[in-house]
Amino acid sequence: MTVFADDRKGRKPLFEGPRVRVGGGERKNIDLIHGKAHYNLIKTMIAAFSCNYYCRICHTPHRCTAECDRCRNTTPCDFSSASSSPSSSSIVRDFVNCKKCYRNFYGETGYENHLRPLRTGRSICDVVKICPSCNVVILLDKDGRNHKCGEVYCAICKKYMAVEHRCHMQPVKDDKKKKKEDRYGDRSVYVFYDIEFRQEQSLDRSDQIFRHTPNLLISSTSCGVCITSTPTSSLLPPSSPYCDCGFKHVTCIAHYANGNFIVSTILQHTTWKPEIIMSGSKILRITYDGPRFVDSLNFMPMPLRKLPAAFGLDDSMAKGYFPHFFNKKKSSDYGGPFPPPEMYSVDSMCSAEREGCETTPQDVRILRSACLRFREIFLSTTGGDHFRESVTIASACMRVFRKRFLKQDIIAITPPGGYRLADNQSRKALLWLLWEEKRRGTVIQHATNRREAPVMGKKVDGLAGNTVFQFHGCYFHGCVACFPDRTKRIANSPRETMGSRYEATTRKTDGLRVGGFKVVEKWECEFERETRETPELASFVASGPLPTESPINPRDAFFGGRTN
Repeated sequence: MTVFADDRKGRKPLFEGPRVRVGGGERKNIDLIHGKAHYNLIKTMIAAFSCNYYCRICHTPHRCTAECDRCRNTTPCDFSSASSSPSSSSIVRDFVNCKKCYRNFYGETGYENHLRPLRTGRSICDVVKICPSCNVVILLDKDGRNHKCGEVYCAICKKYMAVEHRCHMQPVKDDKKKKKEDRYGDRSVYVFYDIEFRQEQSLDRSDQIFRHTPNLLISSTSCGVCITSTPTSSLLPPSSPYCDCGFKHVTCIAHYANGNFIVSTILQHTTWKPEIIMSGSKILRITYDGPRFVDSLNFMPMPLRKLPAAFGLDDSMAKGYFPHFFNKKKSSDYGGPFPPPEMYSVDSMCSAEREGCETTPQDVRILRSACLRFREIFLSTTGGDHFRESVTIASACMRVFRKRFLKQDIIAITPPGGYRLADNQSRKALLWLLWEEKRRGTVIQHATNRREAPVMGKKVDGLAGNTVFQFHGCYFHGCVACFPDRTKRIANSPRETMGSRYEATTRKTDGLRVGGFKVVEKWECEFERETRETPELASFVASGPLPTESPINPRDAFFGGRTN
């Protein structure tokens, strides 16, 4: 029996029985989902968690992380057929090679498994191949038909491009999913809210720091149908049920919101794993599937009391003042006249604010009216909903520019490191290349003097004539000596293992040698050992021969304003 939480993800079972049936035999599963103090039966895992495949071993709605990285067998194949020598630069490989897909497998069992047809009727051999020319792994279902040697997928250009291509800022195109949603009706809802806090529990002996405890929540909700109509007052349940009532997008908006309390509540009381966008310590947006929390101050940078005048709202909409010093537990059942002015913190107000010191419980009404008016203006002018599509007013304006005015391949995107040192390379690798330059008395093209040279469709760390220099970081290239577990999947890259990374490295090296190049390799652990054992090399590394002049930064040309 397995019991899942009502988060529609299936990744964290509340309870799971033994994986092996007592007495042997095939295990039978009874799956339940817990929600609203009731257990409901799950008839099909695929339908319950809205996925095409669900793995019971690792509880993920995609390919199992316990599979063999070569043949996709649920039980990882034995890697003992590939034994390693003490040196990280050599390995005795006893793989079985497939002449059709050009891939290596851990013995005959793995080779036979990859030929077995799957549920789709096609085998692993039919959908995963290695290009014999450039040694690139090809997924035929996705990119095999358009594969060209020397091309890589560019996440900016959204297509396969040459390795040395220059990227340009791309125009924003209408999302196909958004068009489909508009066709079936607006399934979005906006929740405007304001929270008041008590400050009674002191967190230090000097009584200068207090814990903020929320005790009042006022909200107003608008969906795609009633967003343009006058709302009626009604008591609504908390906003969390909106996640399960058919709304695709739930946008929660507060003015000058403190997202720390939202994140703290999510982590303590739900199983959500929110995505957070921050600017320093300021939380700009909190997202979890459909629900998203944004701060209207990022779009309308002014106090809440100035919003009615800014958007030409009704004069009756005047922001009131909350008696924060009167907001205590003992005053919860208070009934009587308004609290005295000092409870409103009048000492921190200007004279005009003191004259208008009165309680008006319509902060949320002002926020709702101003946000909807701003949305109406923005939507009619640009055709976009900035609260759903952007994080700040700056990103909203940039999106409008890219969507309506930007032409194809006009504005270049400067590489993160500039046009010099644009290639990502480690300090150790650069030190080794400079050491080889000094020791050999030759000039090697690398990331510090030009750029990494492309050889046979792939960049190499260094190139001098017909000699290729490759520095292998132990983690990124699967060092045999440093990482003896060859089949364990890598946490931040579950499709890879140390064995697959090492195989990709050796395959690239073998391809360069077959292409007529002399390859000089150096592993990170070997370079560190040589640095400790060779005084001349240690002195060279300690002298820091890397260039101290930083590349030209185009942003330095701007001066004044927020740039400083």
